[in-house]
Amino acid sequence: MKFQSQYEIDFARIKEKNIVREKNIDIWHTIKETIPVSYFKKQGYLQGSLDKDILLIFDIFNVTNIEGLLDGYANSKSAFFRKSEKLQIDQKNMYAWSSLAQYEAKRLKIEGFSFEQIDRLCEDLNQIFCENKNTTEKATKKLHQFGIKFIQLSKMEKTPVDGFSFWSGQNPSIAITLRHHRIDNFAFTIMHEIGHIALHLRKNKETQFLDFTKTGTKNSFELEADAFAQQKLISKIHWDEVVENQHHLSDDKIISLANKPCYFVRSSEF
Repeated sequence: MKFQSQYEIDFARIKEKNIVREKNIDIWHTIKETIPVSYFKKQGYLQGSLDKDILLIFDIFNVTNIEGLLDGYANSKSAFFRKSEKLQIDQKNMYAWSSLAQYEAKRLKIEGFSFEQIDRLCEDLNQIFCENKNTTEKATKKLHQFGIKFIQLSKMEKTPVDGFSFWSGQNPSIAITLRHHRIDNFAFTIMHEIGHIALHLRKNKETQFLDFTKTGTKNSFELEADAFAQQKLISKIHWDEVVENQHHLSDDKIISLANKPCYFVRSSEF
């Protein structure tokens, strides 16, 4: 009777495990239809354990079950893609990219943030951009020092996003994709997102700004962030000098302007 009882207990446990495994297999099939699983494998997030991988996916997408994942995907379609009707966008990839950015930001623990320090931050960043040596590492360290979480994600197919700004806990956050390995693109994208933080996220910590490439007509928020980036990267003094004197902007003249003690970012790889 003792052996029979143990057998029945073991049999029940095996049956329960099989039921759970079959359920997880069904969940994983649904996950594969909703997110780019191959990307997460390539980036080292998934380790091949079905149970652990499912839990990690739920954690990355900030949900507790497969229904939450599907709801988040449906909501993201209306939230993100109405801005990009003319672009070729993979909806699964866009949902994954933005969710991964927020997940990585949540994992970062950095200094406190103060809006009063933004001008000083921009000055320090311009020096880093001008020197253009170990630029990404120095810019990341500087942003974290001033309380802005900074995340760089590998690009995904049909995900033409340059930058993403949002709040993560008590810190504003910036995520970018290095789609163009040029210092001017890198610098402008960061300053543009800082513009969103300074001008827009200050007023509403619930909003998010996902900036696509070549979206045609821009709304007022994007135009304001563009103007902020332009003013922080190239001083008004330099712009006025060029306009007033009608300089012919040869390469030598641009380099000369760039070497003056004001802001200017030259286009080159980094």
